[in-house]
Amino acid sequence: MDEALGKTDSKTKRPMSTTGKVLLGVTGGVIAGICVVTVPFVMPALRRVCLPYVPATPQQVENVMLMLRGRSGSLVDLGSGDGRIVSTFALRWIVSSGLCCGVVQPSKVVGTTAVV
Repeated sequence: MDEALGKTDSKTKRPMSTTGKVLLGVTGGVIAGICVVTVPFVMPALRRVCLPYVPATPQQVENVMLMLRGRSGSLVDLGSGDGRIVSTFALRWIVSSGLCCGVVQPSKVVGTTAVV
């Protein structure tokens, strides 16, 4: 009578289809790939000792200028620190903004205006 109502024994399982196995493998691979890619970005936040602030050298600022030569638009420097790159671009009349989440000592900021 149970068979006539469409009920089956819950202990019988169907094997997983090939499509299900492929989707499971692809999903697992994508998740593993995301973990591998994000580890270098997350690990610095888990350090017990913070690394010291190291300002950009004049050569590094010049390299940024060379890489962006000939491009148009404005500049947004994420993690701008003391604003050396932003101020260099602003001195050349290029619209530039710097965003920094850390604490920067005002004595280290050269030629920029900080808005808090």
